[in-house]
Amino acid sequence: MILNNLNISYENILILSSISIVLIFAMIATFSDLKYYKIPNKLTFTLFLFGITINFIFSIIFKNSIMIINSIVLSIITFVLCYILWKIRLWGGGDVKLITAISSVLPIQPFLINHQILFSIYGVNFPVIAIYPFPLTIIFNSILISFPFLVLFILINY
Repeated sequence: MILNNLNISYENILILSSISIVLIFAMIATFSDLKYYKIPNKLTFTLFLFGITINFIFSIIFKNSIMIINSIVLSIITFVLCYILWKIRLWGGGDVKLITAISSVLPIQPFLINHQILFSIYGVNFPVIAIYPFPLTIIFNSILISFPFLVLFILINY
């Protein structure tokens, strides 16, 4: 079988499929936000429930209950951080819901799965560098990506 020749494990397939689902939901949310200026609650709550469910399944498969606990705790932390950004009017409410839902799906650090420093997909090694939880990476990257636009916006309005 082709999958056996490529050394692809079912764990990697599950992780890649959950990442693919997140990307699909994010694209739908982006389209909705651009067209209607609103991200539907059904979309974000469905993604959140999927995240909790998939991490429960990961906990069973990997025999590691930390994954479901990690999913719930990091979703709460992500929600609190995003809520603060919403309260100071840096983000919209849909952003808070969507980032929280994404963090419920992707809370696992790859090294939790195989206890290695490198995470491998299709034979390509990805280093695990961050010492902080993965959902915070999403928030930090969102802030870093929006920073040049914020500076440009301030300069234009000044």
